[in-house]
Amino acid sequence: MVTFAPRPLWDSLVERYGGGPMATSLPACTECRRSHDALLRRRHFEYQKFAVLNQAAQDEGQIIFLVDRNWFIHWRDYVHSNDPDLSNPGAIDNQRLLTQLRRYGKNLPKGLFPLELTWDAFFFLYTVYGGGPVLYAIG
Repeated sequence: MVTFAPRPLWDSLVERYGGGPMATSLPACTECRRSHDALLRRRHFEYQKFAVLNQAAQDEGQIIFLVDRNWFIHWRDYVHSNDPDLSNPGAIDNQRLLTQLRRYGKNLPKGLFPLELTWDAFFFLYTVYGGGPVLYAIG
């Protein structure tokens, strides 16, 4: 583990415990760089694949799949991030959405509207992340 230490603290630690020389920069190791680049490629691939699969028009009478907006926002932030420490969204969690649908039916309060996805887009995310419950409606 590495952490930044102000110069006075560094001097005090070296005087007390010895050590050195001071590192003024810490380039990422080859393995860390490879891992980070692979993560960025995965995120980019996920977003691109999802965008293509969800582009299809949702015709009237077609089955649409519902995803909780909060889960989707976390996923969207994840795939657009360059931060390797940002965790993936985990399994799709539609439990809150299911509870709200049972409570309000089609008259969900503003802000609780689920995301409506095509089968292909939903199945892609479901294959990658799993979760549920799987919710759908007729468009």
